[in-house]
Amino acid sequence: MSLLGRLEDLSLTDIVQIVFLSRRTGVLEIIDSRGRHSVMFQQGLIVNATSPKTPDLGTYLLAQGMIDATTLQTMKAAEDSGIPLGTAVIDMNVITLDALSEAIRLHILDVITPLLASRDGEFNFILSDSLTALDIEYEPQRIFREGGIAPARILGEGEKLKPLKGLEDSMRAGKELLRGGPTTSAPSSGRLDLGLTDSASPAKPPTVGTPAAPILPSPMAAEFAALEDEPFDLGMDAALEALAPSRPKSPPEEAHASLESLIDSPAPPDRPSATAPPPVPEKPKGPPTEFRVTAPTPIQGQEKLVVLFQQDPLLRVSARRAFTRRGITTAQYGSLEDTRREVVELLRNNRFFVAFLDLGAPTGGGIAEALELLQQIKRRNHRLPVVVIDRVADLRRRHDLLKSGADLYLTKPAEGHLQPGMVEEQLSLFADELVLFAQRSFSDVLELGAGTAEVSYQISAQEKGERNSQVLMQLINELSDPNDISQVSQTILRLTGQYLERGAIFAAATVHFVGVGGFGPTGGHGEMNERARGIKIERAEPSVLRDVAAERKPHRGKLRRTAANVKLIDGLGSLMPSEVLVLPILNKDEVVGILYADNAANRVPIEEVTGLEIFLSQAGFALRNAMIANRGRFGLE
Repeated sequence: MSLLGRLEDLSLTDIVQIVFLSRRTGVLEIIDSRGRHSVMFQQGLIVNATSPKTPDLGTYLLAQGMIDATTLQTMKAAEDSGIPLGTAVIDMNVITLDALSEAIRLHILDVITPLLASRDGEFNFILSDSLTALDIEYEPQRIFREGGIAPARILGEGEKLKPLKGLEDSMRAGKELLRGGPTTSAPSSGRLDLGLTDSASPAKPPTVGTPAAPILPSPMAAEFAALEDEPFDLGMDAALEALAPSRPKSPPEEAHASLESLIDSPAPPDRPSATAPPPVPEKPKGPPTEFRVTAPTPIQGQEKLVVLFQQDPLLRVSARRAFTRRGITTAQYGSLEDTRREVVELLRNNRFFVAFLDLGAPTGGGIAEALELLQQIKRRNHRLPVVVIDRVADLRRRHDLLKSGADLYLTKPAEGHLQPGMVEEQLSLFADELVLFAQRSFSDVLELGAGTAEVSYQISAQEKGERNSQVLMQLINELSDPNDISQVSQTILRLTGQYLERGAIFAAATVHFVGVGGFGPTGGHGEMNERARGIKIERAEPSVLRDVAAERKPHRGKLRRTAANVKLIDGLGSLMPSEVLVLPILNKDEVVGILYADNAANRVPIEEVTGLEIFLSQAGFALRNAMIANRGRFGLE
């Protein structure tokens, strides 16, 4: 299970000590203004760490001059074949074992040191049954005699671990604060200032960006206490129990009734639909290429909305109740298709929402579909928060999801903990963590300016334009080898993917328009690149491709219903676009290719594409030469 909190409530040093003494395995994420940092633990020992500056061990070794770029590329290739990078550099005698162990320690120290004194950040501890050598990037037992690095070797003299008695006192004081009663003993160091109060305790005034509800570090301790491995030494059980929230637990004989109550007791009904937003002024009409948003509406006047896709009905019930108590509207579904329809409607209306997407069973097919929905949301507005929820911790999958734009990776309560007597507590703790993330996200929106939700779309569009300009220059430089038509087409499609959801390139041959590549969703009908290559439309047939080639001008809008246009859309899959963009690819005055693109998945308006048009004016020469060199390969005669 993933466990959330803030560094202002529980410092990094305290977290490290709890993990070390409880001998846990997992990944500690810390997200602050500098980005995402990760610290890996195996049986309580620190085994690796990453930061935005050094996202992996290979990058750190390269930065320190211990390996060169060519060696790093070779090591990455070995890693792809299942050999950890650290193992490869030793086996190939690139670095000695002692030098690598010291480099790993310094790398971890480089990541952790700036975080030790910080109280500005949020942590997420992802408990895992085990970490593989590929996850860690080396074999810990081979590099370190103990199997990892004890915290004392990392924290040093400047930030020593607390004496256990002091940690117990701090946790006991935290428990009293949770209950609202007097503390039995003051924290010895004052570091663990939980700041948790209720009506019986004076509350600190709220600050901008701070959620209205208290943020409890207690889920971490509650989860650790629920895991029953070997007993802790020196009374650590009591210390962890002291940090857990004082929730009444059902006795075993009442467990069945408690579970039935969770499912069947009356709860606020689901709202009929989140697809009907409050009335807003009519959108001002502007140039067809202008990025359009609805009139700004203060988020204070809007409902705070979360979209939850969760296949487990118990988790849905628990989450809905937790969100409702905090005044957050929930659109929750057990079907990914229903979730997709809801998301599409919200995106079309420029609504701000927080999405929670369940990945389903680790071996199921829903992971790819959830990933596709994640990418659709981020492509439309990368500032919309998306959390992915996994059944079990999979660090490789976590890496891919975070790379694809996920803001947070969580895991569900372990099935072993959803037993009579603890099921309600575990579900409530998990639901509280979802609420915690959502509240932070709504607070962040208020800081964007003027307290509006739609402004996130405007800022996202501006940032996307700046990013596209950088990508544009990079891809223009990549058009250096005009003889490989696959490379040229994929380069064009990479930039197209910055603007639209799917696209296909057609070479303008003498008799036909021939598909040479594509990208994007097909509605579950195979891979787009292969489908696009199977499309061949005669130049003489009435179609949007023929019109654009004849006029040498872009087409944007609806399609005429012709046999060739129907064949084109059917060839791309089952998704039906609301409008399309078709651009000529010119070499001087000759049309050498056609780019087709649309937003068929989300059906949102097509944004301004000036950067894409500029790029196509540069790509025409490369595409023409590649067509000549590959005339027989794609049937371009």
